[in-house]
Amino acid sequence: MGFQDIEIEKFRGIRTLNIADFKQVNLIAGCNNSGKSSILEAIFMLTGLANPDLSIRVNNFRDYSVRDSEDLSLIFYNLETSNPIIFKGTLELNEEKRKLAITPIFSNSINVNKVENVENELSQLSSFNIPKNSMTGLNLDFSLKEKEKPAINNTSKLIIEGERTFKAVRANNYNEKARAIYINSKPVFNSVVERVDRIITNKQDEEIVDVLKNIEPKITKISVSANKIVKVDIGLASLIPINVMGDGIKKLLTILTAIYDVKGGILLIDEIDNGLHYSTMKALWKAIIIAARKFEVQIFATTHNIETLKYLKELIKEEIQDFSNNVRHYTLMKLISGEMKSYKYDFERFEYALEQGIEIR
Repeated sequence: MGFQDIEIEKFRGIRTLNIADFKQVNLIAGCNNSGKSSILEAIFMLTGLANPDLSIRVNNFRDYSVRDSEDLSLIFYNLETSNPIIFKGTLELNEEKRKLAITPIFSNSINVNKVENVENELSQLSSFNIPKNSMTGLNLDFSLKEKEKPAINNTSKLIIEGERTFKAVRANNYNEKARAIYINSKPVFNSVVERVDRIITNKQDEEIVDVLKNIEPKITKISVSANKIVKVDIGLASLIPINVMGDGIKKLLTILTAIYDVKGGILLIDEIDNGLHYSTMKALWKAIIIAARKFEVQIFATTHNIETLKYLKELIKEEIQDFSNNVRHYTLMKLISGEMKSYKYDFERFEYALEQGIEIR
């Protein structure tokens, strides 16, 4: 289940942006502060459009802890909370049209002791002081429309209860079918340990080992110790902690376990090449494409590294030509007017640009 297109309005530094014709592997490039990470965050939020917690998590991805309404306003374009954030997108499965509108909730009184019944969605809140007309939460109004089915319209809410305390009020009678995992530029390895544990429990670790061999052929087994350390067997007298095998194998395991965990869904990878030596990128791309095909996962990845692009091009041209139609590259550019444009490259144009030294980062 992947996206065909997305529209973004008034989100972070993006006033408006439309991107279409997504494929299984989608690369997003551009200069610093061009909005690459914001696109991944928008896709993530649209995939879980009924989940109010995602409005907080997208700031956490940037190593920033959300404490209050001022922090919540960071997701609005130019901090202008008067303008709603709008996300729209089409999922391939049943050509489902999705729309999410995020608007602030403002207080009308100075002291708020409780919130009375609001459409049967909000319960008692802790007593706390809120300045008059300040933001006390977010409304997430969403809609979905599949072919030949009635539209679904509903609302979720995120309510501020105090500093660093939020109440998520999810829409009733809605179960999300789409799934997405976001890997930021500095992923926490603890989540990988949990995923490896699940994979081993489900007796599917051989599939992960087979893909890991693309970077380290000596690996024959993967396990999790009693003290929650991921170890691998490379034919030595004892198992080796994967942490000592280098960033390349750790990054690959992070990505592979996420692909496994989100089977049939979407994986968003910010700065895919962060911390990796360029010489490992071809093997990394091969492992990612093999796993994405196997588990039917759509990949979105940001980069501004020319070597990352060149190694992907070489891999497809030399080893997996049949995958060329499943790759798209998008270069972001901010116009003088402030609008954002994306320039799409199919594999043929992508290859030509790299061979001619045309700047597409």
